[in-house]
Amino acid sequence: MTPVTALLGLMAGAWSVRSICIKTQSTPKKVIKSIVAAGFFLGLGGLGAEEDKFVPVIILLAVGAVIQLIANKRDKSAAEKNNKI
Repeated sequence: MTPVTALLGLMAGAWSVRSICIKTQSTPKKVIKSIVAAGFFLGLGGLGAEEDKFVPVIILLAVGAVIQLIANKRDKSAAEKNNKI
């Protein structure tokens, strides 16, 4: 299952970094958040290489993706509120 977790970690990391970089915020903040997100998802993808850690890794990847999805939705709703004013 190593390729599965590696690909999931790579895709989630790329999506997370992309989501962070398109938001309006300072460059140092973007860099720090991107490094943390990429390290989290890529690290989990590599950790999934061990068969006994596959299930916890998949759960943590899903939790990280949900957190990123909620942050994206919250950012979009805030932008929509600003556009209505």
